[in-house]
Amino acid sequence: MRHIIACLFGACCWYLIVFPVRTYAIDSRFELDPDVLAKKVGISAPPPVHTEPHVPHATTPRVPVHRKRAGHTELYTVRPGDNIYKILIRQYGMTDAEAEALLPEVKRLNGVTDIHALQVGTRLKIPGSRSGGSGLPAPVRQVLDRKGRTDGTVPPSPIMHLNATSGGGAPAADAGIEPVRRVWDRLVRTGPAEQAPLDISGRNFSLSIDPAKFPMFPAADGGKILIDADRSLPPLVRSLLQDSDHRIRVVSESPSNRHRFFSAVLSAAKFYSVEENFAVSFGSDPQLTVTADYKIEKSPDSVLKQDVVLLNTEENQRGMPASLTRFLGKEGFSVVETSLPVGGPSAGDHEQLCLITERDPRRIADHLLKALSVPYESDRSIAVFDQKDTGFSLSVKADRYFEEGGQKFVVSSFANDPVNYTLMRLLETRGYRIIMLESTDTFKKVAEKLLSRLRIPGTYTKQPLWSSSEIPYSVRMSGIMLRDRHHPDTRLFLTDRDMSPLVRDLVDFNGITVQAN
Repeated sequence: MRHIIACLFGACCWYLIVFPVRTYAIDSRFELDPDVLAKKVGISAPPPVHTEPHVPHATTPRVPVHRKRAGHTELYTVRPGDNIYKILIRQYGMTDAEAEALLPEVKRLNGVTDIHALQVGTRLKIPGSRSGGSGLPAPVRQVLDRKGRTDGTVPPSPIMHLNATSGGGAPAADAGIEPVRRVWDRLVRTGPAEQAPLDISGRNFSLSIDPAKFPMFPAADGGKILIDADRSLPPLVRSLLQDSDHRIRVVSESPSNRHRFFSAVLSAAKFYSVEENFAVSFGSDPQLTVTADYKIEKSPDSVLKQDVVLLNTEENQRGMPASLTRFLGKEGFSVVETSLPVGGPSAGDHEQLCLITERDPRRIADHLLKALSVPYESDRSIAVFDQKDTGFSLSVKADRYFEEGGQKFVVSSFANDPVNYTLMRLLETRGYRIIMLESTDTFKKVAEKLLSRLRIPGTYTKQPLWSSSEIPYSVRMSGIMLRDRHHPDTRLFLTDRDMSPLVRDLVDFNGITVQAN
C-alpha cells in the first residue's frame, strides 16, 4: 500500500513539473475595494493586523523602499496684480488653509512684509518639499498636522468602488460648476444636448452617464468634457468612455480650487491658445493695464479677426465696468467674467485726485495750497523796519503769504531781480520761510519747493492710483501721493497729467473724487 501511495505522489510531482499550472492576474480596472464590499452587505471590514517587522533572510528578495524627495525651492516671477496669497492658491493649487499656513514661510524666505506690495518682475522663492501622497509642501503639512487637519491630503484610491456609479441617487454636481456654465456659452456654443444623458453601447455593455452628477461641456474641437469633480467615476467607466470615443475628456479637478479647475477645463477644451496671467497695457502716462486670468485664442486667426477672449474667473475679483469693456472691444478683446462690475473705494481709504494743469508757477502754487487746505493771502505787504524805531520804514510785498504750524511763509516770484532777491533774504533774517519761484518752474518743481518748506514728505513719481488685487485693471500716472494731514483716512494725489475720458471714468468708478482747476 505504501508503495502505491509513493508512486502516485511521484506521478503528481512529475505532472506538475511537465505541465506547470498557469495563474492569471485580474485587470486593475475590475479590482474591488473590500471596504465597499463590506458596506454593501452590512458588515464592517476587519481591522488591519499589525505584526512585528520581519528581518529578511539573505535569500529573501529585497523590497524597494520609497523615500521622500529632498526639499527644494521653486522660483516664481511676479506679474501685475499678484500677491503672495493669490500666487499660492492659483499657481500652486493650495486651499485657503494651506496657503495661510505657508504664507509666513514665504514672507520669511523673501524678506517680504506686505504681501500686496510686490514689484512686478521680482522672483519669489516658494518652498516646495513634496513627498508621499499628499503632494503638499512640508511647511504646510507640518502646520496642518499640528492643527489636526488630515482631510484632503490622501489621494483617491485607484481601486474601483462598486457604489461609484452614475445613478442610484447620486448627489447633484457641486455648485462650483455654475461659474463654468455662466461663461462657457460665450466660449463654446452650448445646446440642450449637453444636458442629456451620455449613452454609450458596446458589444457586451451599455453605459449611461447622468449629467446631473457628471456635468458635460462641449469642447472647441467638437469633443466633450465630462466633469468628475469628486473623482467618483470608477476607472472601468472612465476607460470605457475614453476607449469608445477619444474626444471625451474627463476632468477630475474640484471646483473648490477655482484656478486649477478652470485651467484643467480650458486645457481639455482644446482651444488654439490659452495663456494664463495675461496683462496688456495702453498709453504711457497715464498707463492703463488690464489683467486677465486667461487669454484665449479660439483659432489661429483670432488675432486677425480681433476675437481674442480675456477670461477672469476668480470669485473675489471685481468685474470690469462697461466703459472699459467697450474700449477693449475696439482693441480686439472680448471680456468674459464670472464676477459683476463693482465700483467704489477698494481698500478702505477715501481718495481725492487734484488735477492741476496750470503752467504759471504762481497759479500752480495757489492750487497746491488750496489742495493742502492751507489758507493764504495775495500781495501782502510785510513791514521790515518800523519808523518809530529807526526813523524810517521799509515794507516788502509778498506774492503769497500764509502761516502754518506756527511759522510764517512767503511765496515770491524771482525774475532775475537782484533787489527782490535781497529783500527776500532780509525777510529770512526776520524768521520768514521763503519759497522762491522761477518763471521756468514746472508743476513738479513748484510742488517739491512747497512741500519741502512745509516738511511734507512726497515724491513726484509714476505710481498706481489703486493697488487692490481684486480689480483686474490698474492705472499708473505721475504725481505725488500724500496722506491728508487733517483727514488721516483720506489720500490725496496731486498730478499735472491729463486724463482721457476712459481713465477719468475708471477713476470715478473706483470712488476717487477728482478736483480739476
